[in-house]
Amino acid sequence: MFFLEVSTISPEQFCEKVNLCGETVVMQLPKCDDACSLCHNVVVEVLIKLKDPDTELEVLETLLKGCSKMENFAQKCKKLVFQYGPLFLADAEKFLETNDVCTAIHACKNSQEDLAASIIADA
Repeated sequence: MFFLEVSTISPEQFCEKVNLCGETVVMQLPKCDDACSLCHNVVVEVLIKLKDPDTELEVLETLLKGCSKMENFAQKCKKLVFQYGPLFLADAEKFLETNDVCTAIHACKNSQEDLAASIIADA
């Protein structure tokens, strides 16, 4: 039931309903001229944040705060946060360390595209 309820509202509605819209994280990133460099810098900053135990606590506290506003599903939501929150954060960290997210979202060209582009340029 909880996931059915959550799946029926837009991210903006959820954000507004649980009062998370005003909270933002500010990161100081070096100036980048291209999307690929920017993406890699963001991934590095996110990894630094994910490795910080204080950040993990902040994320879990924010999720629990959101759960408190889920009316009929608050207890179920909190249980899910306690059960899966730390696992999700650890998996997110591992995923970012082992996958080239920037290529996957097309912020960077993959090596195959780079090779093809250089062959075309040389022709």
